[in-house]
Amino acid sequence: MGQLVKEGLINRKQRRGTFVNDKKTEQAMLAILVAHNLMDEPKYFSRSLIKWISEEIQTTTEYTCRIYDKMDDLIALSDFKQDPLYRNLTNDLRNYHFKGIIQLVGGIAVLKNRIPELNIPTASLGPNKGETNDVMVDLHSFGYDCGKFIAQQGRKKAVYLRGYLREKSSSWEELPDTGGFLKASRDFGLQNVEIHQMAPPEKGVPYLEQSAYENTLVLIDQWQRSNQWPDALLLSDDIAARGITLALAQKNVDVPNRVLVVAMANEGIVHPYGIPVVRYEFSPRLVAKNMLEILQKRMCGGEVKDLPVKIAGNLREYTPIETSAANTGNRIADN
Repeated sequence: MGQLVKEGLINRKQRRGTFVNDKKTEQAMLAILVAHNLMDEPKYFSRSLIKWISEEIQTTTEYTCRIYDKMDDLIALSDFKQDPLYRNLTNDLRNYHFKGIIQLVGGIAVLKNRIPELNIPTASLGPNKGETNDVMVDLHSFGYDCGKFIAQQGRKKAVYLRGYLREKSSSWEELPDTGGFLKASRDFGLQNVEIHQMAPPEKGVPYLEQSAYENTLVLIDQWQRSNQWPDALLLSDDIAARGITLALAQKNVDVPNRVLVVAMANEGIVHPYGIPVVRYEFSPRLVAKNMLEILQKRMCGGEVKDLPVKIAGNLREYTPIETSAANTGNRIADN
């Protein structure tokens, strides 16, 4: 019965009974709510994740999906009912048979309070403060596995260049990525580690790639003047990596002989770094699969335990001569 409800074939109402739906008008549909504007150039992960969610829906279910981006804008508005996003979403909720939500946005409680029709089964991608987190990329494993790898390459002085958009804390031990990195440094003998929280540009729009580029140029200048170079750099994400690797290439830093570069990245999304980079790749496909499985269980009324599901990544080597997304490098370690 739960499967029939999930596919939109029947409708069960407490104390009233079970009713057969008209398949033509009541086909089950999922809403995918996205925080950002998908047209923004750096939103590679969101676009890749939606691609895999859509493919999972098409291949494993009988329902369809509709995508709604720029939800952060809608949450921030005080006069939200006048916004086209609100009118579009509420109109669709009245005219389509939505059975569940894939949440790629924080503040879902605000949306559900404003739009009661959104109070249906939901699967969420974290981290979202104060909200349910069903699936998360494992940032602790990222920090720990990369720190371990750097130590195993015989490097002694490692610097973690951390994007300014990431969460800050009074203690680096309390955050998953920095806590994992510091633990690995103790476990595997990285004797000299430093965490550098990059600052946004002083002028202009604070793009992460631009910030990373400008910060790295300043750091390279400091290392040159002091002759105190790190022999390994850990980078917080693939967009920051584009700016950092550009700075390293422009300053003719010998990578990886002088400095080993390890970057957080996403499987299937390859950027033209221009220098050799070891990538710690998270799988958008695996994230999508787990989110849809959780949502399907909730749509059937089932209980989901042991949450959040944390998705670890894999280390892979990347060299500039590789041009195909199908040939992104050699896997170094599986987690």
